[in-house]
Amino acid sequence: MRRTVIVLIGTIGLVGIQSFSLVAVADNAAILEEECGKQLNLGDNGCACIGARAEEVLNGKQQGLVVAMVTKDQAASAALREQMTVDEITGAANFMMEAPQVCATP
Repeated sequence: MRRTVIVLIGTIGLVGIQSFSLVAVADNAAILEEECGKQLNLGDNGCACIGARAEEVLNGKQQGLVVAMVTKDQAASAALREQMTVDEITGAANFMMEAPQVCATP
């Protein structure tokens, strides 16, 4: 029996379109920093924090999922979710909700 898990994620206003590929984890952090600069009002230090925090708390698949979600790449997002555990998906969702708040704190 196959179970489908739906995770509702508040994307905290993150929008954007960018092509996505499964790239090195460091590239994922750089993409997150770039998208942060475009989509959030955190400044350079806050966006650097987002990238560093992603490398610190997320594994490669989780980083890839967050990148796919903030860049609105539904195909990549779906493909990654198929490869991930519920805990990994939940961790990525929690990162999206918590990291901007954590990184906005001076």
